[in-house]
Amino acid sequence: MHAAGFVSPQPDSHWTWRDPEDAENICEGVWAEIEEVRDLNGDGRPEAVVKADGDQCWGMNQHFVSVLHRTSEGLRSLIGFQARFANYGFHSRRGVAWPDIEIANGDETGCVGFQRWNGQTYIDGGTSDEGGICTLTSEGRAAGGGAARTQGRVGFPPIEKGYYAIGVSCAEAVADSTGVLMYLDERRVASFDGGRRIQGVEALGGDRYRFRGADLVITVASRTSFTNEYGDRHTHCPTGQMPRSDREDWGDLSHR
Repeated sequence: MHAAGFVSPQPDSHWTWRDPEDAENICEGVWAEIEEVRDLNGDGRPEAVVKADGDQCWGMNQHFVSVLHRTSEGLRSLIGFQARFANYGFHSRRGVAWPDIEIANGDETGCVGFQRWNGQTYIDGGTSDEGGICTLTSEGRAAGGGAARTQGRVGFPPIEKGYYAIGVSCAEAVADSTGVLMYLDERRVASFDGGRRIQGVEALGGDRYRFRGADLVITVASRTSFTNEYGDRHTHCPTGQMPRSDREDWGDLSHR
């Protein structure tokens, strides 16, 4: 528990948490426990998975998970991540030292994000469904461990859902969203002049995806950017930067 940043044990599995990377970041009264102990990389030495729940540390309904492995200097964190009501799974890959870690929020199912070991650290690998790879980021593909489906239906491309600035910076799109801002998730694509319902997403191969029903084909460049068929670069913008008026009209608050 100490290796994951938890000190001062208290009754009912509560602890004080100190961020191993920021000693100033301290939370009191955090519930945490060792959720499982298992050998994740086949070296005969078991790893420990610590799971914690503290609204004051990570936000409402957010769980923090830390995977600890033994080194010559003692236990060290291999990866730490958080998600809403975090559900996770480990999936071994041929040629990769550590397993992929599939991470879902709450009751999220289907193709969800996973982390992949690249030889030095865990990186965004793409999406998978119960270990079956749906999509791969370029970094995930370079790390090895198996290929994504080259064609066929997928849950969502390996990009962030939400707002995208088109050909401009997020600051410019926020200042005047007319024609340079869009909203995209698994249900719809929308902009200032209306929107369309998405009737499914199809992997076309070569990082290309078609949103059926929305007349949209994209080529994924990274988790936060893609281009459309016309070469227009789309850059993800955090929801917190968006004016509430845009969010209510056609974004995440419109419920359309």
